[in-house]
Amino acid sequence: MVKKIIVLIGIFILLFGSIGFIIEISSYFSSSDYDIFGMVLSVIFIVAGYLVFKFGKNKDKKIDKEKNDIAKLKNKKKNKFHVKIISILGIIFSITNIVIALLIIFSGGVFISSLFGGSESGWGILGFGISFIGILILAYSVLKLTGYIKLFKFKHTGYVLVMIVEIFTAASGVILIFSGYWILFILPFIWSLFVIIYLYRKKTFFRKNI
Repeated sequence: MVKKIIVLIGIFILLFGSIGFIIEISSYFSSSDYDIFGMVLSVIFIVAGYLVFKFGKNKDKKIDKEKNDIAKLKNKKKNKFHVKIISILGIIFSITNIVIALLIIFSGGVFISSLFGGSESGWGILGFGISFIGILILAYSVLKLTGYIKLFKFKHTGYVLVMIVEIFTAASGVILIFSGYWILFILPFIWSLFVIIYLYRKKTFFRKNI
């Protein structure tokens, strides 16, 4: 409101000085009556009006710039908050995956022990297969955990790791869901899809701030 009043005052003074200047010029050409004081006063009003007008416009730009800077700062803080929430949830899911992987490895170990207990060798071979799957899940989960921890610290390596892991998870999820295991993999698939879309949309933020 103040900036608009300043601009209007500047315009009014500028117009007042311009009208006075036009009157003085017209008077000079019509009667050769030259009033130096009136001419100088008109010029002073024109200059003063222009300066006041310019001051109001500059203040307007300054306020707009400050508002824009505040909006950018708020957006940056909001993005960082969202990244931290996603990272914390990702860390929790990764730890859960690690626990599941360890249980699978342990189960495989139980079957492998049957080789040394005089049981059928088929159970032991199955145990090796289960343990191998558990080790793969463990390696994947540790990589995922590392990515989310680095993402929580706003490191670019975390952004890259999480994107790679979640793209792999989403691709695997599509295959497993269409294979009939949608009950087990639908939630991880939705989470991975959400993270991929969010990180992709905020890639500019990560380039500038991570």
